[in-house]
Amino acid sequence: VPRYEVLKQSGVDRYERLVNKMKNMNRLLVAIVLIVSAVKGIPVSGFDEIDLRQLQITKVCEGCNLTESNLSEARLSGATLIGSNLSLAKLTQVDLRHADLWGANLMKADLRGSNLSNANFSFSSLRECDLAFANMFETDLGVANLRGANLYFAELEGANLHKANLRDANLHGADLSSANLKDAILEGAFFCQTKMPWGEDNSDCAE
Repeated sequence: VPRYEVLKQSGVDRYERLVNKMKNMNRLLVAIVLIVSAVKGIPVSGFDEIDLRQLQITKVCEGCNLTESNLSEARLSGATLIGSNLSLAKLTQVDLRHADLWGANLMKADLRGSNLSNANFSFSSLRECDLAFANMFETDLGVANLRGANLYFAELEGANLHKANLRDANLHGADLSSANLKDAILEGAFFCQTKMPWGEDNSDCAE
């Protein structure tokens, strides 16, 4: 056998061994991720594809895992998402009018410019959620957690915020002039051009 053929075959063998070694390492890494995820209860892919598809087709998805899903500009008026997990989801300009999200988790979700009028968010978590320019006309936010949420120029006329937690929320330009704020927590909230039931509050505006 010519020497170059021997060298060629030797190189091929080394290459195949390297490829097999890399494949085994990848399998090991995947196994580790699956084991850690199972132990900690963390979804591997962020959201459940079946849950997402179910919501898109039926508009009904109770207790679903939609973490980090992209539903921007989705038409979900009247949808049922009771107890679902939408944390870190992208929901910019989504239509959730009259939707039921009782007890849902929307922590750090992006809801800028969304239409949430007449929706039910009571007992839900909207902590550190971005709700800038959102339409929340007559939205039910009773006992909801909005701590650290961004409500920059959000429309909250007629909204129910009874016992809602608005601690450290950004209320710059928000309209709460006819909102129900009974027993709501407002400590640390930012007020500037904020329309409150007692008038415009500019206590935090820069001079």
